Amino acid sequence: IQILGTNNPTFARSNAPGHSAGMAADGDEQTFWQPAPTDKAPQWVLDTERGITLKRVEVTLGSATDDVTVSISNDGGYYIQLAHYDRAPQKIIIEHNDLTMRFLKLNFGSSENAKIIEAKVFGWLED
Repeated sequence: IQILGTNNPTFARSNAPGHSAGMAADGDEQTFWQPAPTDKAPQWVLDTERGITLKRVEVTLGSATDDVTVSISNDGGYYIQLAHYDRAPQKIIIEHNDLTMRFLKLNFGSSENAKIIEAKVFGWLED
């Protein structure tokens, strides 16, 4: 199993000053992404830049957070929901086998408490 996604491209609908999207996938647990406080539907995306076979997703949030959805995609357009949490724990761990993906997306119901400290994808590179 490989850890994939560290320092790969990231995208967010908005960023709070000093907390850009890349900080949630930089391998540093002292940095984090946070949306702008005015963002009504925050979204964060990781592009692994290649197809992978997914084994596990780990996301560390700033704290337990309401209304969080975790999804994956092969093309960045059509997403499959892996999990939805009415109340997400601070550490989200989702185990899966035999799903292929390239993009990981997190959607939040509001900007309140939306904060990603680190997101990691574990799996194998596709041939």
